[in-house]
Amino acid sequence: MLRLKNYSVKDVLENISVDFEQGKVYVVMGSNGDATSNNVTNNMNWIRGNAANVQYNTSGGYHAWEISGAEKMQLTSDGYLTNVAQAGFAARMTANLSHPGNNSFNSGNAWVMPFDDEIWDVGGNFNVSNYTFTAPVTGRYYLSCLLYGYTLDQDASYYFILIQTSNRNYYKYLGGGQWDSDAIYYGIDVQMLCDMDANDTASISFGQSGGHSSSQILASASFFSGYLAC
Repeated sequence: MLRLKNYSVKDVLENISVDFEQGKVYVVMGSNGDATSNNVTNNMNWIRGNAANVQYNTSGGYHAWEISGAEKMQLTSDGYLTNVAQAGFAARMTANLSHPGNNSFNSGNAWVMPFDDEIWDVGGNFNVSNYTFTAPVTGRYYLSCLLYGYTLDQDASYYFILIQTSNRNYYKYLGGGQWDSDAIYYGIDVQMLCDMDANDTASISFGQSGGHSSSQILASASFFSGYLAC
């Protein structure tokens, strides 16, 4: 359905231009020229179409798409396409996390890292009580996490970070033996374009195999974010 906001049926009918030779029909809105002839210019707001294509033109403003009166998407005069309702989030932790003395951080909560504070959340799909993002629709979601490690153990067999989703897990491993001494500060990250169905969930886990129990994750520089990409 096409809604021509603020224009009456009379206005629309009076501003239709038909080019029979080219097989094009124009609907001109707010024109500043003769819209009843084929003299339709790009200085007018118009819609035209034929059997193969539909084209829209604005004389210098922007295009906006609305649903139930609420704007959902806009194309600016500079060519930037913005979608104000596109699902996405960014979250952080409010407290440092210390190694509990076993092989995984926060193992009592299925290794899920406690991202308990939202930076932003379009659509309200991130849950700070269980640190989990829930996909509102089926699609491909770009998910990314940065964990900032402190005193990571050189004698650990490995560390791992993973994105846990309902469909599959995405791991990244880091060998502790690559350091000559404990890594005082070390950023560990993982990113992936993940296929998710509606109501699938995603969270971040982190663990350590072997080594001492003095490793920490620093909250001030650790983040989890994502958005619906396509």
